[in-house]
Amino acid sequence: LELERRGSVGAADMPPSVALAGGGEASNEARQVNAKEVLASIAAAMRPPPPLAEVPVPVLRSAAVALHELEALSTAVPGYAVEVLSMACGTLRVLLAECHETLDLECGNARARALLDDSGFTLKIQSEPAAALLRRATGRQVGPTNGVGDAEGGSALVDAAPPPELLQRVLSEAPVPVDELLCDSEAAALLACMSSGLLALASRADELEWAATKALRGAAKGSPEAAVPAAVAQVAADCRRLARRCLMLLRVEMLLICANASCAMRDAEAAGGRRQEGALEVEEGVLACVRQIATAHRAVSERIPAGTRGYVFGGCAAMAAKAMLASLARGVNVVDAESARRAGRGCTALQQAVGALHAEGRHAESARLFFARSRGYFELLLLDPSDVLAKAGREPRAYEPQEWAALLAVYVVDRLPVSHEQRAELKAIVQPPAADGEPAGP
Repeated sequence: LELERRGSVGAADMPPSVALAGGGEASNEARQVNAKEVLASIAAAMRPPPPLAEVPVPVLRSAAVALHELEALSTAVPGYAVEVLSMACGTLRVLLAECHETLDLECGNARARALLDDSGFTLKIQSEPAAALLRRATGRQVGPTNGVGDAEGGSALVDAAPPPELLQRVLSEAPVPVDELLCDSEAAALLACMSSGLLALASRADELEWAATKALRGAAKGSPEAAVPAAVAQVAADCRRLARRCLMLLRVEMLLICANASCAMRDAEAAGGRRQEGALEVEEGVLACVRQIATAHRAVSERIPAGTRGYVFGGCAAMAAKAMLASLARGVNVVDAESARRAGRGCTALQQAVGALHAEGRHAESARLFFARSRGYFELLLLDPSDVLAKAGREPRAYEPQEWAALLAVYVVDRLPVSHEQRAELKAIVQPPAADGEPAGP
């Protein structure tokens, strides 16, 4: 409107710093253009804005469209490129600060946040195999883009199990109280939306960087204008860094939810294996874990692309199955046939819950394999000690040494008593051989 009122854009109307973008008579003549021509050139330079569905958070959605328009404006009116791009860079920094503040407010007491604040744990999760999927899904695109594309092949690591040390570390946190989880609040949905929005802003910042590089080509090295592309690129990198942290928080959150299944199994409810009237077919702890998984899936899955869904939910099958195995050694002293069967049904319920986390068939197949191993473990409780020893002799690496030991450590109603010699024999069978120069296990 100001351009239309003046009728033309003259050198006298330019801010002093704009003269640095191009000086001399030729530059002044280029700026003596009719306002309608300027507006026409801006309209011609405008590309379609990014699809609004890409950016779920309203303020970030508006910012993505505004940055898209600023990039087109900087291309259409080169004389104002420095001012326009500096304005966009400042806007991004303000939004980043707001996102950091929101993250602190919503996730302040979350257990996942506390774990990621631990540098040792962060190193583990950044070096696990699935981290390659995160880097690929949130990395910078090659060339200009009008949106956040899914990482092709993102489902390749969807069923990647976390490494054993990471599984054990997360298991050691269980049980995690509900008030330290994000799944039953709006925080999980907010993290998912924020990650998608930040990635969209990073793509817009990439466009601004390319526009700045083009507009300031030939600028003197060391001048304020020459530093604009690098400043915009740094803001884009900061957006991606914060988006990765949001997604890592969601992944750790899902692993913690699944780890809570390690407290699902309880002592047999009545002597002689008699069930109490009205008892559930599956332990309440397992049902609570299933509900939390479903709640988190609804909050997150529709708000992030498929590639990042594979990262957030990948490893849930391995964690939940491992947690069920660990439940036997956590405060369980008495087991009967019915409680063993209930544990098997709990494995089936968890398998269905985590198998539905991703549409890809490979994920469901992976969950089936993990939980078939867990169901087979609880079936061993129904065998006599000699049969457990025979199974261990045939497949000593089917389970971890501590998992084998838990099978004979618990009292099973109607099972033959376990002798000290049988426990020692089992330990000798499943104990991994000591490396050369290392003492044997205790």
